[in-house]
Amino acid sequence: MDQFPGGCNPLLIIGLVIIPAVCVLPLILIFGLGVSNDTTADFPTMVPLLDAPAESELNQQSSTKAPEPMMLPPASSDGQTWLVMLYQDADDKTLEQDIYYDLNEAERVGSSDRVHIVAQVDRFSAGYQGDGNWSDTKRFYITQDGDLQRVSSQQVESLGESNMSSGETLVDFVTWAVDNFPADRHVLIMADHGMGWPGGGSDPNPGGRDDSNIPMAKALGDQLFLMELDEALEEIRAQTGLEQFELVGMDTCLMGHIEVFSALAPHARYAVASQETELAMG
Repeated sequence: MDQFPGGCNPLLIIGLVIIPAVCVLPLILIFGLGVSNDTTADFPTMVPLLDAPAESELNQQSSTKAPEPMMLPPASSDGQTWLVMLYQDADDKTLEQDIYYDLNEAERVGSSDRVHIVAQVDRFSAGYQGDGNWSDTKRFYITQDGDLQRVSSQQVESLGESNMSSGETLVDFVTWAVDNFPADRHVLIMADHGMGWPGGGSDPNPGGRDDSNIPMAKALGDQLFLMELDEALEEIRAQTGLEQFELVGMDTCLMGHIEVFSALAPHARYAVASQETELAMG
């Protein structure tokens, strides 16, 4: 076969051109390495990353947003909006991290246009040290977030230290939530220790003390006793005009007693409680 000027074999040149093309073409088809003339094509936008703080700084910084005015969600006329209220007494060395983790789990769902989730959380001063290590009582409007280590929901109020074992504190939270987040159906979930028919919900570091003369308080300390819970739910219904809660849930141990359900029966259509001790994560 004739050779090109300079003595080059044309088959060699053709091979050097075709072989790379055959190898590269599949990569172009698979990974889209070609350049498109379509200016509307969706290409990822490269955003410069900020320098990540050290882990020690993360533990000192509070991830919660400052309180902001809330826009009231609209109420429906067809009975299909829900308000879920989380009363989370995490002012306890043993349960603080677990209850705070439960709050983070609620963020994995978050609120929607038909289900609004609000929480009141009181943390302990010397327990779990993550996510800012704050120890007072805060209220949150729960929004969707997949990070189970940091609460990113909107902080609506910071209350200072509150006595979560007081019926008055429960009344204040629920009436605030019902007034500010209109809904057709209402769910109350209470999280802390439980002890069955006496009640539960202690607060070792409250802002106030139970000044009632309940004999059990001398032996068990300040608790949200069952008769106080009954009175608090009665007061909530009187102040808000609620006929009944759709559900009252006890994220506490040992509350599956007939005495507990009898106390809840006038206030809720349904109730959920555990007969046994619960796992730490609820």
